[in-house]
Amino acid sequence: MRQSVSGAFDYKLDAFNTIFFNAIYNHRNDWENRFRLRYILDEPNEDGIVEEGEIRRQTKGGSADNDNRRLEDQRTWRTGLSGDHLFGNVKLDWGFSFAKASEERPNERYMEFRAKKVPVTVDLSDEREPYFSENHPLSSYSLKDLSEENQYTDEKDFNAKVNFEIPFSINKNLNSSLQFGGKYKKKDKKRDNELFEYEPLSGFENLTDVPTQDFTDSDFEAGNYKVGSIGTSEFLGSLDLNNAALFEKSEDVSDKAGNFNATEKVLAGYAEFKHEFSEKLSMIAGLRLERTEIEYTGFEFDEEEETLTPTSGSDDYTNILPGVHFKYNVSDNTILRFAWTNTISRPNYFSLVPYRNIAEDNEELSIGNPALEPTTSMNFDLMAENYFESVGILSAGVFYKKINDFIYTQKIENYIDPVSGNTYDDFFQPKNGAEATLLGFEFAIQRRLDFFEGFLRNLTFYANFYKFNRRQPAD
Repeated sequence: MRQSVSGAFDYKLDAFNTIFFNAIYNHRNDWENRFRLRYILDEPNEDGIVEEGEIRRQTKGGSADNDNRRLEDQRTWRTGLSGDHLFGNVKLDWGFSFAKASEERPNERYMEFRAKKVPVTVDLSDEREPYFSENHPLSSYSLKDLSEENQYTDEKDFNAKVNFEIPFSINKNLNSSLQFGGKYKKKDKKRDNELFEYEPLSGFENLTDVPTQDFTDSDFEAGNYKVGSIGTSEFLGSLDLNNAALFEKSEDVSDKAGNFNATEKVLAGYAEFKHEFSEKLSMIAGLRLERTEIEYTGFEFDEEEETLTPTSGSDDYTNILPGVHFKYNVSDNTILRFAWTNTISRPNYFSLVPYRNIAEDNEELSIGNPALEPTTSMNFDLMAENYFESVGILSAGVFYKKINDFIYTQKIENYIDPVSGNTYDDFFQPKNGAEATLLGFEFAIQRRLDFFEGFLRNLTFYANFYKFNRRQPAD
């Protein structure tokens, strides 16, 4: 269910001054049940049989308050105030905005039963539609997991900007201008999740102890798969999990290792010079200065002691980003463009948090990297464009990028953790690469087929071609 409301207003103080106000609010609720069948298998023998496989049947739902379904509650809103002014020949524009986005998943419940060390027949005759067959009664499935999780994430974004533009003329027939201004941006983001596990004090001995339903769909698009019987969402939603006489409740503190708070502040200023050298050649040259400050807190999970230790960190850096653009009008319909620019891409918040997160069954370890540097890129672009007299354009160009500190996710298999001494199947951590280059070519054509007669002349043709060569050092 989606709901949205928005409004925009402007007030003209006089011929030279106008104030604008706008706001928007969006609300999306999504209710979901999932009934999941999983086979966890080793390699089958020559007869296509896995002697000791594992089968899991899981119900995903919510509390009775949410109609026994998982609720995903997403809300976003933004409001802004801005103005355009003219003082003589000086243009001024300014603006303030505030936005907030949140997602909440209350009382998300999981109930999973499993059959361990059971034979499963594997049919891989069609690799696009593998099939598994077994005939194990529901009484062979024991309770693996009964849990409830509350998830909440939000992000707040405040922006303020001001720009001045002063036109002037070096040559009375040509135009030039100086533009300068600044911007301040502050973002706050947090994640606050909690996971509780429940041990029934009676019942739940096997899957026959709970109401089930056969969820096999004879018209399932992925293939003729037999899902079979899985616990119902109505039963899962009806459970009084916080009743100490029925369930023993414990908190999975490892889930909190993914919680964090992060604040990013960016203060930027720029100056830009626009100049026409002639009726054919013009230039835009500018310099942007950005100061970034980041603060973050997270958690480190000790799997041996099952404890959480708060962690925190901060970083700050300054970037100078010059750029220049040239435009040359070869003719009324043909244009050449050249640009030298410098850009920056910052790491996402969670990657910087010094967290330690252990996945299900201690098979994977993921950690943050507070030492991540932002990715910077020096870019060169040369483009030629030819505009047809009717609707259409033919363009071709080459580009080159020199990228420093690109960010990738390092993966190590059979990783021995120096902190705990444990071995994990997989280890993940965001890292900075050294240097990479990108050299490419692009071609595009868009043309209205008006040189045909009849129906075809109303069609428009578009095609493009893109090729690049990337070079980066091996990890």
